[in-house]
Amino acid sequence: MSDSTSPQPAVIHDFQIDLLIEATQKTFDGWLERVVKNGPEDVSAVGELAASSARYSQLMTLKRSYLHQY
Repeated sequence: MSDSTSPQPAVIHDFQIDLLIEATQKTFDGWLERVVKNGPEDVSAVGELAASSARYSQLMTLKRSYLHQY
């Protein structure tokens, strides 16, 4: 018997991964522009640039993994 309040596994579709990748690319581009404009002294922008790069890498790994399943 299943309890309707129990958490269900998340279902992620390929197009959703693509949307996340696109949004991450735009975020990366924005931070890159700021770093180019302000230089590496803008520690906040450099940190966010690195974080968005890592996020992009993780999303691409997720996408490759998803594609191998189907």
